Amino acid sequence: MRSATRVVLLLANAHALEMAASTVFSWLSSRGGGASVALGTGSDGLRGLIATCAAKPGDVLLEVPLACCLSDFGAGETAVEPPSWTSGMEWTVQLACSVLAQRAANSPLLADWPDAPPVPLLCDADELPLACDEALASRVREQRLWALGQCALALGAAEAAADTEAATTLATPQAFLEAVALVQSRALLLKIPRPIGMRRLLVPGLDLSNHAEQPTALYAFSPTRGGVVRLHATKWLEPGDAVTIRYGDFDNAHFAQQYGFVPASNKLDAVHLPLRCLLPPKADGEGSATGAEEAEGDCEEAGEEAGGERFSELGVDGAKRLELHSSAPGRELLTTLYAVLSGRVIDPARGECACGDWDGGKVGGFGAGDEERAARALRGVARAATAEAQRIEAAAVEAEARAPQPASEAAAVLRALRCSNLQLLESCAT
Repeated sequence: MRSATRVVLLLANAHALEMAASTVFSWLSSRGGGASVALGTGSDGLRGLIATCAAKPGDVLLEVPLACCLSDFGAGETAVEPPSWTSGMEWTVQLACSVLAQRAANSPLLADWPDAPPVPLLCDADELPLACDEALASRVREQRLWALGQCALALGAAEAAADTEAATTLATPQAFLEAVALVQSRALLLKIPRPIGMRRLLVPGLDLSNHAEQPTALYAFSPTRGGVVRLHATKWLEPGDAVTIRYGDFDNAHFAQQYGFVPASNKLDAVHLPLRCLLPPKADGEGSATGAEEAEGDCEEAGEEAGGERFSELGVDGAKRLELHSSAPGRELLTTLYAVLSGRVIDPARGECACGDWDGGKVGGFGAGDEERAARALRGVARAATAEAQRIEAAAVEAEARAPQPASEAAAVLRALRCSNLQLLESCAT
């Protein structure tokens, strides 16, 4: 029964959003804009902007007058600026307060906006472990503390300016957090001619575009008719084709934190392997994780033990590095591993990067025996990836058992991030 109710609600919300988007496009047209796009399910199977007529590369798909956009301070009368009492605050806070003000006034600028995206910032704190990514959880906690601090500052400024309506809204931090989530997931950075310069803008209609690594459209500012933001096709489009833009070059953790989704394909995605996973045990270099943990412990205690110099300059970046104990891989193997992972060639004897390729006959290339050392290094990476995947899977069982029910929509994003990390580790191990 709950599933059926949820489906009905989702369909109702989708219909309401399509109607709101249609209203916004009509409103933009009445203000001098234009659109040959609509909200719908595209050829990629995702809900977002779709083309309503055929287009060729360079054609304008959407035109939004600058006067219909929300901007941070500095755009003057060419765009809708935040409340004056937010001057001097960070652009995210300025636009969040502007969103709250426009929403209170039932402005058509926000008519096409759905609820805040399911970003970790808005999820239950007990759900963060679902990602099995402590680095992400730490960033989200810091982000939430920052946002709550900014909300308190904004509340004080609104009260000092006698803006009672804004003060009443800001007295509920959740509304401010949702506004911050909307701003961070939808703001565009656009270069406007001097004296305005670079500005952060919320552009109605255009903000419904989904992200794609190979987008079908791009946006740009044009000084035409007092300034407009245009969305141009980058390829031939047919009616119903998805109209996508590129949000930026980020790993999946950033997409999850800032935008509330995890891309299905992302060539820039990465996972970070703990050093202990790369250390072979003290016996033969091929053993269990226990030996690796002991090796890590030896590293941590290096500063307290006597006998032998523990620190040395590797010469790669001039930074002091911890020299591993004698049972760990030698410096030659570690520099070879660095070469494999970074795409560079390193002369282990000198501890320096050298120009060249993998041809041992060239200066700086590999010599006799280096292939086997590289193979050992890659086997170490495979072991590390497998060990990290096993750690995540074990942590996931515990996280799922403790996760609150019912789970928020952000929980699905956290699980998707965990799944993508496991797939990447499996690929790396292979």
